[in-house]
Amino acid sequence: MDIGLRAELSPQQRQELQLKLSPLMIQSMEILQLPSLDLEEKIEAELQSNPVLDLAEEDSETAEEEVAAPEKESSDPSFSRLEDFARSTEETWEDIEISRPARRFAGEEDSKLEALQNVEGRPLTLAEHLEGQLGFVTDDERLKALAREIIGNLDDAGYLRPSKKGNDPIDEIVQGLRKRLEKAPEEQWKEFPTREEFEEALRLVQSLDPPGVGARSLEECLLLQLAREPIANEIDQRIAEELIRNHLEDLARNKLPKIAREIRKKIPELGDVTVEDIKRVRGIIGSLDPRPGRTFGGSTPKYIKPDVIVEKVDGRYEVRVENSFYPRLRLRNEYRELLSRKKVDKDTKKFLRSKFQDAELLLKALAMRENTLQRIATEIVELQRGFLEHGIEHLRPLRLQDVAERLGMHLSTVSRAISGKYMQTPRGIFEMKFFFPGGASRRDGGSESRNSVIARLKELIAREDKSRPLSDEQLAAELKKQGIAISRRTVTKYREAEGIPASRERKRY
Repeated sequence: MDIGLRAELSPQQRQELQLKLSPLMIQSMEILQLPSLDLEEKIEAELQSNPVLDLAEEDSETAEEEVAAPEKESSDPSFSRLEDFARSTEETWEDIEISRPARRFAGEEDSKLEALQNVEGRPLTLAEHLEGQLGFVTDDERLKALAREIIGNLDDAGYLRPSKKGNDPIDEIVQGLRKRLEKAPEEQWKEFPTREEFEEALRLVQSLDPPGVGARSLEECLLLQLAREPIANEIDQRIAEELIRNHLEDLARNKLPKIAREIRKKIPELGDVTVEDIKRVRGIIGSLDPRPGRTFGGSTPKYIKPDVIVEKVDGRYEVRVENSFYPRLRLRNEYRELLSRKKVDKDTKKFLRSKFQDAELLLKALAMRENTLQRIATEIVELQRGFLEHGIEHLRPLRLQDVAERLGMHLSTVSRAISGKYMQTPRGIFEMKFFFPGGASRRDGGSESRNSVIARLKELIAREDKSRPLSDEQLAAELKKQGIAISRRTVTKYREAEGIPASRERKRY
């Protein structure tokens, strides 16, 4: 009996649940998570790209009244719906328009141009600063050209570092110059520079301001600075040089007795070098700059605009979302009128409908952002009132989930809303995630926020006997006496996160 297997295709129906986000929800989530400065840029870009959006000047209501009412000439249902939307915006968006301080009256200079004219100039880079000095220290054009090659390879801290560990940075510059000249020969390098010439150019760079620039290591950087302003006391000078060359790691670990013993043994002619001598010279070394190039160029400072303002008025905390930094928007009536004309071609109408829809989404998303931030910020202020009244020790442990449940929001919405946002309070400006610290358990069954525990930890360290600093285990025991159940490992984690040295390194001799 022959049994054959046959594969067949047949249509089948299957029900599935799929979550599809509407354009409004997608736009709202994007707008919600933008910090103030990014949101400002977003709105300015929309103003540039969407012709139906305009700035709502103080006299915008008068301007709108002066525009003739559109005639209803189109029978297109979708067009009629757009006309309804256009007419409704005069009431609908009035409640959710985003306000900003009134702009200047017509005829004055454009505010963007005025802002650009008041922007601080670009800071001088380290390379520009160094190259500007070359003409004052040598007339040798070849040497200056070599010095520029070296300057071009300095990092932001002012160091001449190799691209790979163990390589000689001068060798790398030599190889890089050879490869460049193979591709495009340059007149000034007909005779390729020798290693000695590169070394001379490096010494020239190291003689420039700021002291320590062009160093190939931390030790060389500090020694270059020490050579510029030598210590008057010859013994201290020699101790300082020895500390820099051979004992920086032990110095960082506060192993002063060990350093003193080794220097007495290695350089007996310096006499009976004591811990006090090491402490005194350590102070001199500490006054040197380990990153001499950091004050030039680099990244511009980060400016913070608070997204939420909290003020105490008549004993109550008032919360408002700060939105004065971006424009108040409106829809342009002239384009509504244009849509109602029969003579306007279909492509133009299609384009305008699309732009009106984009504008509607933007305005609704801005309104939803403001409402969401307002609700979350108000809840945070209510839950962290103790901190606002009494300080960081009263900052309670708080999870995003706690706020989400209280407001009936999704956890991800709260997370997006506070991401990169700042709140200005009577106690200062804080990132909003600051108000959601982890914590430790208390003996009374309550909990203590991480920030509060760290504050108590810092207070214990500030009061300790510096000749016998508290170990992490002792700090944990002291916190337990205050009713905070915390392990030694957690104390170590908090201490290291705050950059607090271990007890051995805090010891004073």
